[in-house]
Amino acid sequence: MAQYQYSPLKEEGGGRVRLLTLHPGLFNSETYVVLHNETLAKSNTPAFEALSYTWGSMENLHDIRVGPSANDVLSVTRNLAVALQHLQHVKKVRVLWIDARGQQVERMRDIYTLADRVVVWLGAEEQNSIYALQLMSALSSKIEVNWLLVVIKPSMLGEDEPDWTDRSKPLPYEGKELDAIYSLLHRSWFERLWIRQEIRLASKRSVIAVPFHERIEMVYQLSDDASPVPFGRLIRMTKYCKCSDPRDRVYGLLSMLQKTEREIGIKPDYSLTTSQVYQDVVLRFIHHFNTLKILASCEMQEKPLDVPTWVPNWSVGNIADPLWSPLADAQSPAAAEYLGNGELSAAGVNAASVESAEKINFVNSSNPELIATIRRHAPADVLCGSTVGGVSLLDAYCRTICCDYFGEGYLPRLSHFPTFQESREALVSFLTQDGDSAVDLTPSSGPAKYLDWAWNFLQGRSFFKSVEGYIGLAPRAAKPGDEICVLFGCQSPLLLRRTQETRYQVVGECYVYGLMHGEAFLGQLDWKYHPILMFDDASKYHIPAFLDTATGETQAVDPRMKGLLKADSICPDQGDRGKYAGSTLTPELLKDLGVNVKIFELL
Repeated sequence: MAQYQYSPLKEEGGGRVRLLTLHPGLFNSETYVVLHNETLAKSNTPAFEALSYTWGSMENLHDIRVGPSANDVLSVTRNLAVALQHLQHVKKVRVLWIDARGQQVERMRDIYTLADRVVVWLGAEEQNSIYALQLMSALSSKIEVNWLLVVIKPSMLGEDEPDWTDRSKPLPYEGKELDAIYSLLHRSWFERLWIRQEIRLASKRSVIAVPFHERIEMVYQLSDDASPVPFGRLIRMTKYCKCSDPRDRVYGLLSMLQKTEREIGIKPDYSLTTSQVYQDVVLRFIHHFNTLKILASCEMQEKPLDVPTWVPNWSVGNIADPLWSPLADAQSPAAAEYLGNGELSAAGVNAASVESAEKINFVNSSNPELIATIRRHAPADVLCGSTVGGVSLLDAYCRTICCDYFGEGYLPRLSHFPTFQESREALVSFLTQDGDSAVDLTPSSGPAKYLDWAWNFLQGRSFFKSVEGYIGLAPRAAKPGDEICVLFGCQSPLLLRRTQETRYQVVGECYVYGLMHGEAFLGQLDWKYHPILMFDDASKYHIPAFLDTATGETQAVDPRMKGLLKADSICPDQGDRGKYAGSTLTPELLKDLGVNVKIFELL
């Protein structure tokens, strides 16, 4: 038999896709398919199912019969051959779309949205996989999750069993149950980056197919919350996912982007190198949104990709977890220009210089190890000293350890964060007592939550002190002499390394207590105002606001901005952080106010 030759896809009207008609047959019969090109558009969509599966090894390919006369063969991976064998019906044909990388990547959103349903093929039944799905189905029926507020509560079916939603109590599973769930979730399908968009875009009619002897389809209830996710968050969420091509770290997310981010025009182009793809993405974000916040994803690596240091290397996940919603730039627009030859010019303020930096190392994530680490890196005068602006050094260290994430920093308050007061009291005990003997560290206690968040943000970072008296957390690559800078349009302070007079490399983002809320541009906040993140019903995001502790009132406008912005030019942006529309906070304005604004040439 001859090897099958694909007919080319010609873009006509709404675009063409290649579908596969799987002809009926008995389980052990030879697989026979017909490939045909169809126009796919909302006004003219053929009935088909989209298959979500793992390719598997490209070795030991299997031949299946293909073509109208069944005289040709098509070589496919063993995983696909087994899937088709299990998915074929006995008496009727089945029309499927089976992923084809390259030219159809750009159409993935349409394909998975317009499909009648997505069929998830996890592989043949083994290691109690059916039992695992039954357990997970039972668990999901007992709980409801509010992902926006990160709250779990009992469902109607679980009202009599509240322990299911108590995260301090283990699930009532034993060896057999845990082994089954573990084995299922460690199948290669769950590791794939591409399956995130395949499931997110799927209809509620979609199924998980798990066969044993006879075909079994178990209905998979998909999440109601399929709202688009900002690109930066998608990158973080998928950094441990696997893909064979590092360019797919970008291309595999395109279908899940917010509408405004899809408008920047990223097109899959596998003729470009990984470095070219990543740099193109960064420049598009800077140009379209007039912001440098994407630079906060940069982290200097031991084995860097051949890209400028202001371009994140998404082919490897960052060691440190990113900061959430800092506002070091006072929500200013970017003042940047691409100079060519891999150089980016950006305006900002040089706020401090690193005096000492120590890598934070853990033996394990146990509470005693965390407490020992906190004690080891504590400044010598932590209990009685002060930092820039006369702030208690103890308060600054307490906030630095968990990057200032406390429940009262959100409105409404988020219960999975500890309060500042209970965390401060716990810190004093950690620093003055022998270990954790004097502190309640039961899983749901405030001190335990504090240590959880400390572990989250301390790992992969260095603790530093600056010449000016600041303390903070920096990338592991930090070293004395590095400069802490706040750039217009970049919400995180960046650690920069000078190579020449005005030329710098980007080391990565920092947490610096006293520089996280626009202080480098606007000075200190009045004592009565506290920056918070307030949930906005319209955008479904937490947006920046300021709480007047004297009156209890909140306002979107930074009180330091009065007189600097026109009253009718301020409104929250519909993104993952608030932003001043038409902001006049420019380098020229700050220079007029006496702020020492510099131009940094980033290499």
